[in-house]
This record gives sequence, C-alpha cells and structure tokens, in this order.
Amino acid sequence: MSYEPRLAAALSGATPRQLSHWRRASRSGDVVLVPEISADRPILYSFRDVVALRICVQLREEASLQSIRRALNTLREDLGEGDHLSEYGLVAHPEGIYLAAPEHVAVVEAVRGGEPVIHGTRVPASDVAALVRDGVPPGQIGDFDPGVTAEAARDAADFAEYVASYGTSEPRQAVV
Repeated sequence: MSYEPRLAAALSGATPRQLSHWRRASRSGDVVLVPEISADRPILYSFRDVVALRICVQLREEASLQSIRRALNTLREDLGEGDHLSEYGLVAHPEGIYLAAPEHVAVVEAVRGGEPVIHGTRVPASDVAALVRDGVPPGQIGDFDPGVTAEAARDAADFAEYVASYGTSEPRQAVV
C-alpha cells in the first residue's frame, strides 16, 4: 500500500508542507524521514512511513524540530539503530527525547490489519485490556490465552488507557 503526500499528511496529522520539510535535509544534513517507497516524484509513503510520521507529529507537539533531528541522528548514527523509524517508541520530555521500546504491544500492518496486538501473537491488545478492566487479574490472562503474560496484560491495559486519554475532546452534536 502506498500513500501520496496529501493522504499521508491527513493520516498522520502532519501538513503537506511539514512532510516536504521533514524529507529534506537540514543544514547539518539530518533528515527526519525519507519516504520508504519513493522519495522522488511521484513521492509515495508506506504504511510504516505514516506510522513514523504520526510519531514525529506527536513529538513535534512537545519538542523542537532541531531536538527531533538530533535525537534521530543519535538513534541512527551513535546507537547504530538502522530499523525504520516506525519500529521505535520515541517520547518527548522537557529534558529531551527518549527511546521507549514498546515490548508487549505491537502494531504490525500484516497482523490483523494493523490493529494493536500483544507482541508475538494475534491477540488484540484491546481484548486483553478489556479483560483487565473487567477485573481479571493480569496474572490470570494467560488462562484465556497462553501467549499473554501478566506483564503484557498490564502493558495492554496501560496502552488502552493512553489511547482513551488521547482523544478526550467533547463529541460534536449534530445540528438538526
């Protein structure tokens, strides 16, 4: 699946201008994201690119673009991390940008259409979180699915809580 810049911008929350700016090198030569499918005309972004762009949009809400570029440069060159940006969990804090490796909840396009699942399984993280929310102790979730550890169940519950808090704006009422 490939996405033209306008659609990639809409899916990621970035503007088309931001996408253009992020794929060009800064004066120091740092690039935020080069589209995986095609960086030349026609520019096409992959599903993983859209996920990575969403990460950049979230980081940009709390950190400067220069901080993001420095963090990515450190990740790529100093730490030797060569995976696609979508493979990493990056978190912005006042002190800087940190790598937060999500160990138990994964989003993989080929697994359940990109729905968040417990890492290494096809078990939806939302199902596990619902069991925890309904009072099943995390240590007993493995009774329902042996592939889910207590720690993975806690992470799924935390992830569900994060997702629920992310879009807490009031729903609009329909005008009749």
